[in-house]
Amino acid sequence: MRARVPRRDRARAPRALTRFLRRRLRLTSLALIGIVLVAASGLQSASADALRETLDANWRGDYDILVTAGGSSPLSGASGGLLGPGALTDASLGHIASADVARVQGLEGVEVAAPIGAFATPTTDVAKATLLVPLDGSATGPRAYRVSTTLVIDDGVTPARTIDASVDIVIDQTAWEGYRQLQDGENRPVRAVTSAGEVAYGAETDVDRNVAWTFGGWESAEQPPAGEGVVALTLPVEAVRTAHVVLVDPVAEKKLLGDAGAVMDPLIDTSALIGRLGDNFFDPADPPSPGDDLNTLFEKGVATQPTPILTRAVDTPAAHLSVALTPLDAPNDELAATLARATAGDDVFPDLDAAGTGPTTTLYSGEPGDALSPLTFDSIDVPWPGWTPPPSAPYAQYPMFRLAGSPILSAVDPQATTLAHAVSADAAADQSDASAPLLRLRATGESDGELLFSSLAPFPGTDAGTAGPYETNTWPVGTFTPAQLHEEGSALGQVGLGYDESAPIIADGADAAADGTALPASFSGLGLNTSGAFAIADLQNAQYLHMTDPVSSVRVRVAGIDGYTADAQAKILDVASRIRDLGLTATIVAGSSFETVPVALEPPMGTPGDAQPLVVNQDYSRLGAAAMASEGVSGTNLALLVMSMLAATALLLFTQLSSIASRRADAAVLHQVGWTRRRIRAWFLSEEAVATLLLVAIGALTLLTSAMIETVSYLVGIAVAASLVGSAVLVARSALVRTASARRARIGSGAVTTPTLLGLRNARTSGATTLALAAALALVALAASTAVAVLIAGRAAAGESRLGSFAASQALVPQGTLIAVTLGAACILLVVIRRLGLERRTSAEQALRAMGWQRTHLRRAAAAEIFTAAVPGVMAGAALATAGALAFAPSATVAAVVVGTIAATAAGLILVSDGARSSGRPGSARRRVRRAR
Repeated sequence: MRARVPRRDRARAPRALTRFLRRRLRLTSLALIGIVLVAASGLQSASADALRETLDANWRGDYDILVTAGGSSPLSGASGGLLGPGALTDASLGHIASADVARVQGLEGVEVAAPIGAFATPTTDVAKATLLVPLDGSATGPRAYRVSTTLVIDDGVTPARTIDASVDIVIDQTAWEGYRQLQDGENRPVRAVTSAGEVAYGAETDVDRNVAWTFGGWESAEQPPAGEGVVALTLPVEAVRTAHVVLVDPVAEKKLLGDAGAVMDPLIDTSALIGRLGDNFFDPADPPSPGDDLNTLFEKGVATQPTPILTRAVDTPAAHLSVALTPLDAPNDELAATLARATAGDDVFPDLDAAGTGPTTTLYSGEPGDALSPLTFDSIDVPWPGWTPPPSAPYAQYPMFRLAGSPILSAVDPQATTLAHAVSADAAADQSDASAPLLRLRATGESDGELLFSSLAPFPGTDAGTAGPYETNTWPVGTFTPAQLHEEGSALGQVGLGYDESAPIIADGADAAADGTALPASFSGLGLNTSGAFAIADLQNAQYLHMTDPVSSVRVRVAGIDGYTADAQAKILDVASRIRDLGLTATIVAGSSFETVPVALEPPMGTPGDAQPLVVNQDYSRLGAAAMASEGVSGTNLALLVMSMLAATALLLFTQLSSIASRRADAAVLHQVGWTRRRIRAWFLSEEAVATLLLVAIGALTLLTSAMIETVSYLVGIAVAASLVGSAVLVARSALVRTASARRARIGSGAVTTPTLLGLRNARTSGATTLALAAALALVALAASTAVAVLIAGRAAAGESRLGSFAASQALVPQGTLIAVTLGAACILLVVIRRLGLERRTSAEQALRAMGWQRTHLRRAAAAEIFTAAVPGVMAGAALATAGALAFAPSATVAAVVVGTIAATAAGLILVSDGARSSGRPGSARRRVRRAR
């Protein structure tokens, strides 16, 4: 019969809390697991809060609903989730009747309803280059010349295009006789005529004298003495061939744009002038002054019936212009007769094609720049050889004071523009390549080697009897850039306005040097980049251009929207439903964001050859970008939270199971001093109760820091339940005390002759620890691969929009921290698990040292033992990672398996390093004894 332990000795036994606190390895493991649990919950909450703030600030652009004609769809892409550039004014969508626009504007809950339309017009009869010929008597009698122009457009992307033109002129450079009074029936003498039908009279180089004579001075018998005479002739130099004008209600547009709406002020300030004839005649004594705005010029009689426009500030197509002059050999009497006939009103021009030619002189060679735009007053004045014209007045650029034709669009023939529609690229294309085309855009035609992506047709509803062109005074009152059109800090959550698209960027072209540069502006005006001649004008202009129902779409902003909430979304859905009840198409665009989309530009159907299409990056509006970002980031947060907490739970269980061997050693000692198994179990159970209570406290703290209480409560419950199961197994198995014969049978009787055999034997005899280490290493691989797969899948789910990219990138910091904390804690716990398994080997190591084994022998034995667990653990982890990735995230398989294998291998090396460092080190055995006690 065993001796009973005296009560006074039992009173000296340390309490459960004290005993648990002395077990530093167990305490360390529980602390690390607590850190993982709290960090997982806290970091997930921080990421969720950051996401909510981002979506509240950026989920809503300038408008919430896009209204188009009934039965239309402005969307592109395989899923119909992309709103392309120009879609808001595409004529193929139809037009909205003015009455329907008014109904939309009057709906309850509508804060702003901003209509938008557009028209295009050919830019013929725009004088962008003028030949100035002095009337200085340098030639006696009329002479004939041929003026040749060569415009080379070389945008660096498509083959250079050369536009050659020429005009024959007959000119009399007899010395200028000055202005004189015209008698009744008298015609001004014509000084020059051209084969293009232009007739030119002598004038002064002094603009003020020309103005005075033109505005009433011709009636006076007293004329100032002759000044320096000049003749101006229009040269055959084309401007950008098609101009695009977007029509908006500037008041509604300003409200729609918010803080950026000041860009519309020039249109608002001049809206009262549209369609008005000037109230005053021009007074030569009060010419325009530098800085005069359109209202002032209107009051001075300089501008009448103007069409105020905001021009887009961009570079015109890259070009080079050269002008050459060639004398023609023609009889003087025939040329004099030509000028006489022109003075009498006969426009017959002689046939000079067969005339002999003299030496050619280059008059001009350079880059025309903005002079090619038909929406600016800029032009090129080419002087006669050997003559330098005097400086002209600043206001000489205005059409009223030009000696030749107007340099700006002055005749409008409104045309409706139909765009080429993008379709989804080949599904077999490599979509893993960010530059692989997502859409294909087939050209509608070709002009001088330039691909055309839009076509013109008469504006719907135009009365054939009143068809254009219509004379107008197009007048720039301001400029804008796409960057000006959105409030600062609102670039993440935006949708296209219809006139804010940026220039496409070349992603993959025939010339590698062009990659990454902007696609040059189209010279035809019908290419992909129409910014070379693009303007915004007041919608009121439509009635003076005989355009009926010019509105293509209406952009609606809903009132009472504060943040990204279910209530806000319900309000938008309600307004959209009532718009659909009007028979119109309502597309919800709230929550959109710009997305850079690779687009392959394909030649027209039937084009021979199989050349690689040019790929450009265009900004499309991705509908539902906010929802995608929310789902992608939230799903990633949740998955990482679950992964981290389940990994921590498994590691907790492994730690408990690894303590069985050392607890059995403790149980054997207690059994020797007379403790019963029941009492030993109670002893161990009280200690595990302390650990469980601490875990419950950690779980409560985790719940307090969590934004997902329901999910975290389940995970904490799983952790506590797993701890209870582990404690039960630990207590039950630890109280079992084997007999010496049983231990000998387990260890075996074979001789150990090498450190490697010792390590393999230790791995076999400490099977629980070996299995725990292998499982833990597999868990590390699985956790790392899961984290990578979740990050990749979550990033893809968040989308490629600017909002999705920002939200996903913003979440990387807390997500990466969580992964690092989890894997770092796992590596430390691996060391703890192994050391827990070594606590009972103190006497064996001391005996081996006494037998003459060196430290190197013990280190090699430890390495062999660890490799026995590490190799199958890493292999199992890689296999599990591969199977899981293939099942749930095939696109992330390679990255997940590689990262998981590297993480598990690194953890295994840490174990090997720790084993080599601790095994056989002087004092290591004694330290393990103290830890065990």
